[in-house]
Amino acid sequence: MGKLRGQISPDFAVSAFFFSIVVLFLFYSIATTYYSRAWEMRRAETTLEAMKLAFFLVGDEGTWTPNPLQSSSLGLKGEGGINETKLRWFVGMPYPHVINRTGLTGDFKMEIYELPSIAIKSDVKEQYLRGGEERANLTIGFETSKNATLYMVVVGGNVTSGGDYGISEHFQSTGEYHIFRLVLPAGVYTIKALAVGDGYGAYEASFRVV
Repeated sequence: MGKLRGQISPDFAVSAFFFSIVVLFLFYSIATTYYSRAWEMRRAETTLEAMKLAFFLVGDEGTWTPNPLQSSSLGLKGEGGINETKLRWFVGMPYPHVINRTGLTGDFKMEIYELPSIAIKSDVKEQYLRGGEERANLTIGFETSKNATLYMVVVGGNVTSGGDYGISEHFQSTGEYHIFRLVLPAGVYTIKALAVGDGYGAYEASFRVV
C-alpha cells in the first residue's frame, strides 16, 4: 500500500490565515469593550459614592462631641451653610478615621476648596497708547463687590527693544473702589489682583502699551 500524504491547497491556507486574523481581532474587540465598560461602570459607581458623601456632609449637622474623634457622625451643616469649626475638625482628622466614620469602601482623595466670594471688576483696556511719549500714564480702576483690601501687581516689560522685561509694580487699596496710576514703557503686561476680607476674589488680565 502506498503512503498517504496530506496536502493543503494554497486557497485553504490563505482562507485559514484570514479566518485566524478575524478571530483574533474579534477577541481583542470583545475584550477591549468588556474592560472599557467595566471601568466606566466602576468610575460611575465611584462618582456616585463621592456625590452621596458630599451631599451628606453639607446636608447633615452630624453628631459632634467635645472630642471630635469620638463623634459618631461627621456632618458639616451649619446655619446658612457649612460650619467652619466642623470643617476644620473634619480636615484635621486622620484619613482612616474618616473612612471608618463615613463607611466608605475603597480609597478616596478628599479636597476642600473655598470658592471666591468677592467679585472684582476692572476698566483695564487691551491697549494703551503712549501718545508720542516714552512712557504711558495709565489710570486703572477696580471695583469689588464688598469692602475689601485689594492687592494689585503688574508684571511685564519692554519686549520690543529687549528692555526691562520683568518689571513688577505692587499696589494696595482698601474699600470698594480702587484707583491705581501707572507709568509704563511700551510692552506687554499682565495685571493680577487679589481681594481679601470677608472671603476672597481674584482677577487677571493682559494689556499692551504701544
